[in-house]
Amino acid sequence: MSNMTQIGMSGLQTSQAWLNVTASNIANASTPGYSRHTLALTSNADGTVSIDGVQRISDQYLVAQAWDAGTEVGYSGAYASYMLALENTFATDGGNLGMGLDGYFAALSACMADPGNTALREDVLNASRELCNQMHNINGNLENQLEQVNKSMQAMVNEVNSLTQQIADLNMQIQEGMASGQDVSALQDKRDVAVLQLSEMLDVSVVDCGDGTIQVTLPQGQPLVSQGEAATLGFTSGTQPSDGKLELHFGEDVYYLNPDIGGALGATYEYYQEELIPAQAYVDEFAQEFADAMNSWQVVGYDLNGNQGKPMFTYDPADPAGTIALAEGFTNADLAFASSPTSGAGDNSNLQNMLNVQNQAFVFDSLGGGSYTFNDSYNAVYSHIASAASSAREAYEMALTTMEQAYYSWSSVSGVNMDEEAMSLMTYQQNYVANAQVIATSDELFTTVLNMF
Repeated sequence: MSNMTQIGMSGLQTSQAWLNVTASNIANASTPGYSRHTLALTSNADGTVSIDGVQRISDQYLVAQAWDAGTEVGYSGAYASYMLALENTFATDGGNLGMGLDGYFAALSACMADPGNTALREDVLNASRELCNQMHNINGNLENQLEQVNKSMQAMVNEVNSLTQQIADLNMQIQEGMASGQDVSALQDKRDVAVLQLSEMLDVSVVDCGDGTIQVTLPQGQPLVSQGEAATLGFTSGTQPSDGKLELHFGEDVYYLNPDIGGALGATYEYYQEELIPAQAYVDEFAQEFADAMNSWQVVGYDLNGNQGKPMFTYDPADPAGTIALAEGFTNADLAFASSPTSGAGDNSNLQNMLNVQNQAFVFDSLGGGSYTFNDSYNAVYSHIASAASSAREAYEMALTTMEQAYYSWSSVSGVNMDEEAMSLMTYQQNYVANAQVIATSDELFTTVLNMF
């Protein structure tokens, strides 16, 4: 075979390979995580071209940036969603304890001028029921959130376990494929996508081991994937921060994780321990303190009939906010506004003691042991929640912008540009035809030379 024919055959094969690569790029343009492919070529001294293999165009630095951006979006998005739900729980009329307290004490205050007025007394009972209902509503919403959070935690734990195992399996497939000279670019793309999905759940650190595998760990060093071995997460729920445990098992080792693990799972775990459970503790403490304070004055006063007062509110100590209620059979005549049995219906001296509860400070263990009036305690809790919700929304918006920029940078290097691929397709088709023409011309020349003899 003449050198011209060899060059033509080499060009023909190269053009065909380029056409295959370009076709693959076009076909996978919409495939998530697909990295554009190119050919690795070597120009030989005799003018021919050798195909060294297919390469994926990927900048791992940009890929890592996309992973980091995914972590932040996963974290801030989940946290903002949870905090918005918590804010709504305390802000709506059905859960606004500040409004309920104002209504209750306003009804009591209205009785000062005419403490024996049965209509005004009935207003106090109605306001009491409304305040109790608000505590029930908040408690019910928080219990529903706790149930949802527990389900979300378990679902994300299962997803993490599936992804870490997938990455471990891909590690071994890529390592074996590289050792046997196979094209493993599709497997590498698939692994990058799996790591991206994992990074949305957790903050991960990735190290290229140089043998085709990657090692994936948490930022504090706890292993998630090493070679073909994957860690397993487990979650135990509860009603106290100390009850909820997130455990990482890797081989014989067990790690107990803190909430600062990033991603959507970290946000959920953090919200569970640092916001949701404390909010439940506060509402329970509020209900118990309020009921005890009002009952303490009820039982030292005298009712409309001159009888010793009896407790106005009841609750189950195991679930104060969920069970607080007006005592069964309690009527407006049972309100002990008087300070003596003989002072009559016009005595409001004990009623004044009840009103003073509004300005009395109580120690709230759920608020770090600080002293607050009931209204101030609610305002402190709501202000914290509203501020945290606002900050979470802003963080989420910033994270989305960062992620868009990271994905754009990633796709600008690794993504498929359809216009460029279309132009390449035309070029390689022309090259194919040209090289075929070279071979045909070489054959004609060879035949002509032979015919000369």
